Amino acid sequence: GDFTETPISEVTGETTISTLTFEDATNGAFVTDGVRPGMQLRIKSGADIGFFEVASVETEASLTVKATPETTFTGFAATASGLTYFLTADFTTFKDSGVDFFAKNVIPGRNTIIKFDQPDGTARTFIVEAVDDKDTLRLNAEFLSDIGTGDSAVGTGDFTDSGSTDFGAAGVKVGWKLIIEAGADAGTFDITAVVGITITVNTTFAGATGQDYRVSQTLTAETGLKYSIEETKFDRTGTILISWDGVRIDNVDKLVTMQTTDDLLAKLGPAVPENPLAFAAFWALQNTDTTVVATAVAADSVLNWSQALDFLETEEVYALIPLTQDLATQQLFDAHVTSQSSLEGKHERKVFINRKLFVFTTRTTELSPDAGATITDSTSPTLDTFVDAGADFVTDGVVTGDEITFSFVDGDGITQTGETRISTRDSATALTLLNGLSAAFIIGWNAATDPDRSYVIISPPLDKFDQAENIADFSRGFANRRVTNVWPDLVEFTYTDDSEKTDFKTQDELDGVGTALQTGNVTRVVDGFHLAAAIGGQVAGEESEQPFTNLNIVGPVGLRNSNKYFTDTQLDIIATGGTYIVIQEIDNGPTFSRHQLSTDISLIEKRELSITKNVDFIAKFTRNQLRPYIGSFNITNIYLEQLRSVVTAILASLKSDSKIISGSIVKLEQSTTESDTVILEIDILVPFPANFIRVTLFI
Repeated sequence: GDFTETPISEVTGETTISTLTFEDATNGAFVTDGVRPGMQLRIKSGADIGFFEVASVETEASLTVKATPETTFTGFAATASGLTYFLTADFTTFKDSGVDFFAKNVIPGRNTIIKFDQPDGTARTFIVEAVDDKDTLRLNAEFLSDIGTGDSAVGTGDFTDSGSTDFGAAGVKVGWKLIIEAGADAGTFDITAVVGITITVNTTFAGATGQDYRVSQTLTAETGLKYSIEETKFDRTGTILISWDGVRIDNVDKLVTMQTTDDLLAKLGPAVPENPLAFAAFWALQNTDTTVVATAVAADSVLNWSQALDFLETEEVYALIPLTQDLATQQLFDAHVTSQSSLEGKHERKVFINRKLFVFTTRTTELSPDAGATITDSTSPTLDTFVDAGADFVTDGVVTGDEITFSFVDGDGITQTGETRISTRDSATALTLLNGLSAAFIIGWNAATDPDRSYVIISPPLDKFDQAENIADFSRGFANRRVTNVWPDLVEFTYTDDSEKTDFKTQDELDGVGTALQTGNVTRVVDGFHLAAAIGGQVAGEESEQPFTNLNIVGPVGLRNSNKYFTDTQLDIIATGGTYIVIQEIDNGPTFSRHQLSTDISLIEKRELSITKNVDFIAKFTRNQLRPYIGSFNITNIYLEQLRSVVTAILASLKSDSKIISGSIVKLEQSTTESDTVILEIDILVPFPANFIRVTLFI
């Protein structure tokens, strides 16, 4: 095999005092020569003689070296020119064209070593760092000895081992390196002589004592070497635990039916927040003794949610809880439950949504500003100007004090951001900005083009009254009795987490050091759609006419941004938009609905959840009871009378089950326009929730 350790360059350069910069203005070609971080710069003469690790390559003529905390090197000591230097790669290449290292399963790592037999009968050993090709290896060029402690002689290059190690007897040779880890003489030096416990290097020392050091071998170009590769064993052996997280897609376009937690565990996996579908289904199950169904989406995107809703159109489900706080997705569900609950859809449904707390409002987000959009850097007065001909700051409601954040991608592919505030809105397309952007940033943003630049304007942080108004406005934006906006946005649950339970123990745990994986009862704050899932379980578990105001919810142990955050007056504001607010009056006490509101509060029949779900139940029940009388009968007087008897029995059953207070047939006749259709109209009075008790005292 052949060693190759060819210097990348060996010319002359100069250092800059007290900096980490090295330049070669005359012959530098660092980029062209392929100099990379991790390679080694060796300065062979002058005040800065030594070895340095390359941190970055700035230009063809300039590079930066690392300031090494394990030594005292923080910058070059002197300004010197005409220094002789060369750079070597961080790996040494070894090639044997007569072998296939891939076929022999040579794997790089500290447990794979290569030994070279020497003429004197000794072996030189190195670590295999990489397998470049079937016949080419990269070797660790420094196989380190144990760290020792030594003293240097002031003004000379002599270094003596304080522990009286005989370097000559240990096999240290001229040309190897002495690496002093810390102290006044820290650095890497070529060994020029070895005499007993003293080695001489190519520098002068400060005379420090008790310095940690190590000695490393170096390589020379040789051919025809005999070598072997073997795996070494270290003193610790055992098993390795590898865990991973992944997105399951096996339940996409599939209804998973569960009635017990064992069902859930078997079909969806551990009920933990990291597995949100199982976690939400678990809390739904805790609030019902009936069946819960779930389906998955491949990703949290509008496209995937839309596909899930298409799948659900042919399924018989009722309370839908999307596990997302994305507005666009929630609007999809709004349209879905409306169309499915129509006369033509015949699939009455409700959706329970949840949204993050508004702490500011977004005025506008421009991902593609006008090509001529420009920030002007004004130095006197200290106000900048911004113009975007494609904007409409008036319609967007931009006002003085709003925050504006500009972003652009620089030439290195790094996103740069700058923030400032709006001083005045001058027109629909022009703003005056407070001077919060640097001149360099303004130049960079102006030079960037779509899609590499953008800006966002948001309001200042809202006070709690404004936050309450925003939540109310969000609910009011749906105004649909089939959409319930559950609040708050963050909920605390205590659950059992055995998802990481294992018999595996690390060596530290076996030694009694460190902390084992957390299992058992865990309390976490999670997104509020898990609270919506618990309410969805109540819909399935309670009687359809059961009001949910003040009804305890199983699961939550704490709430964020609810009645401990907002005052009663502010909660009243939130409720006026049609928001289903859950509160907790006592720490660690029960949580319950403040008022079972839908997002349509125009009429009591539309705002009260119990009325909507009860009427939906009655519709489904009546439809199912009448289904046997469709198709196999002719419309005759006898058939209509038989149908009247059936409907009367249905109403009697609903009344006895407390679904209705009363009910009567308004119309039962054959259609005059569609001869195969029977028109049936029923007038029902459903139970109304007792939301208020008005008490008057007389004395």
